[in-house]
Amino acid sequence: MEKITNKCANTPKWLCKELFMDILKRKFSCDEIQNLKVSPALSPGENYAAVMLRVEIEMNLTNTSKYVTFMLKVPHDKEMLNTLVKEHKLFVVENVVYFDLLPQFEELYRKCGVTVKFGPQAYKLETNENYVLLEDLCQYGFKNVKRQDGLDMQHTKSVLSKLAQFHAASAVYVETKGLFSPMFTVGVFTETVRAEAKTLHNGFVNSFLKILKQYLGNEYYWADLEKFVPQQFDLHYQITKIDSNDFNVLNHGDCWINNFMFQYNAEKSIQETYFVDFQIPKYGSPAQDLLTLILSSVNYSLKIQHFDYFIKYYHENLVQNLNLLGYSKTIPTLRDIHIALFKYGLWGFSTVTGVMASVLVEPCENATYENFHSDTAEGRDFRNKLFSNVRYREHVKILLPWLYNRGVISS
Repeated sequence: MEKITNKCANTPKWLCKELFMDILKRKFSCDEIQNLKVSPALSPGENYAAVMLRVEIEMNLTNTSKYVTFMLKVPHDKEMLNTLVKEHKLFVVENVVYFDLLPQFEELYRKCGVTVKFGPQAYKLETNENYVLLEDLCQYGFKNVKRQDGLDMQHTKSVLSKLAQFHAASAVYVETKGLFSPMFTVGVFTETVRAEAKTLHNGFVNSFLKILKQYLGNEYYWADLEKFVPQQFDLHYQITKIDSNDFNVLNHGDCWINNFMFQYNAEKSIQETYFVDFQIPKYGSPAQDLLTLILSSVNYSLKIQHFDYFIKYYHENLVQNLNLLGYSKTIPTLRDIHIALFKYGLWGFSTVTGVMASVLVEPCENATYENFHSDTAEGRDFRNKLFSNVRYREHVKILLPWLYNRGVISS
């Protein structure tokens, strides 16, 4: 097989030109790959659980040539992350979403005369290696919002609208085809890795507590917070259990700002919103996605001030789509959604102490998954950057009292 000569350090050894020929022949009637370049697609701190590569291909067509790019996701070469990938079959899960679930969700809308698309086109390579191959949305003008700025009102509503469509389709799917497999009902919250995950979690959250103790103005909630944090991990496992009496959906599971891409029209209004990164979807209360999205990724000035409005906006879109798709079970009321947000409020605390810190930190070379947990000088320095920067402190100043007053931080 012809090896790739123009590649970066993270290019997997198994990648070669021939693997792309079948895709290119079917999609473009390609005769030959003239050149193939592999480069990093994201900077450190923009993605943690996998390596994202951009594959640029120059191909020969009849009497012309054409350029096309793909996004290739592959595992890290780190032992800790490879264990996670193998245990939870993260690449298998994501490919099931792209090739099986999303087409079925989109077909539900198509049957109702509505065109809905949730994410980029995925492709298969003739290999047994772990990977996800997607069209490069940047070719079509899709962009991310700068994560440190957060989503403004227009972008937040666009994500909530698409999220309501996704949740509604998943609820109708379960109603008509039955419950999802354990890879979605249990997800990454398996008992086999619980002890190891708890050790990693405790080390991370203890760094948070140590730094938070130095904040001014934490006296209001500090005593209860110190008692609460040691219980957090086990409580979090409890809320991942599915309550069949609740309204349940397939959560995206990793609903933070870098996993939303936006396409704009000539007037710079949002024309389309896509989701990416479906490695950890979880069936359960929509409170998971809602709390993760709003608390981690919405602009500082909006996330609390307009929290109830965002929930109402989501609920209106959810009801509209459930009715459109013919959902025959009891549709949750706005009150039901708010009750779920209190019942599963721990997702909010976990977001503030985890994902939100990743969103707000400035780009840095030591922004790696290992440094979230490692007891090295580099790891301690990274966690200090996560929890002590001015932007994060600003958000925590409003969010921890808000969570405390909602009864989330309670021993």
